[in-house]
Amino acid sequence: MEYKKKMLICDDTMEGIFTAVYDGWRWGNRGFSVGIAVREPDYPELFTENLEIISDSVKAFKVARTIKNRLGGQVYEAVCYAAASVHPEKGTAIFYLLRRALEKGRIDTRVLELLAPHFSDRFPNENWMIYDKKRQKVLAHEQGGECTVYIQAVLNTQETDPVQSDEYENLWKAFCSHITIPERKNPGLQRQFVPLKFRSNMPEFR
Repeated sequence: MEYKKKMLICDDTMEGIFTAVYDGWRWGNRGFSVGIAVREPDYPELFTENLEIISDSVKAFKVARTIKNRLGGQVYEAVCYAAASVHPEKGTAIFYLLRRALEKGRIDTRVLELLAPHFSDRFPNENWMIYDKKRQKVLAHEQGGECTVYIQAVLNTQETDPVQSDEYENLWKAFCSHITIPERKNPGLQRQFVPLKFRSNMPEFR
């Protein structure tokens, strides 16, 4: 049988998915369609060869390093959130996101869509939104509903009256304050994970 697609079956871990991305790149360069699954498919797919992928820390590290160096920490964080979701097709989505972004030398603008399953599963009964200021896109979720992406959205992000208190913001600040261990404070390491340019949008740093 002539196979036209390779379905790479890997562990449902960051290391497993990144290893499958590494191996899938080779198949993609040879003209095959590539899919990545974190469990054995329930039904066989026509003209598709299933390949078991063994997690490899070296391959996974190379993929992570490439994402950080060429696409930036924000995209790497988004990919990590996507990999942690329960969406059954997350592996394939991550593969083609990286394929498109790296081949064209720019960030794929559909990162918000990849974040949607993760946050909607964690906060299904909350009203929330994620705002991509640079691309003027909003991922909005209504309580008990589905996620919707709005484009060309401009939000008023100016701070509200400082006299007014925000219950959730105050609770979050109190939580961060109570879990802080002064003896383990490491500003240098903290800057690696939370760059200074993002802190103006984070209540715990204000």
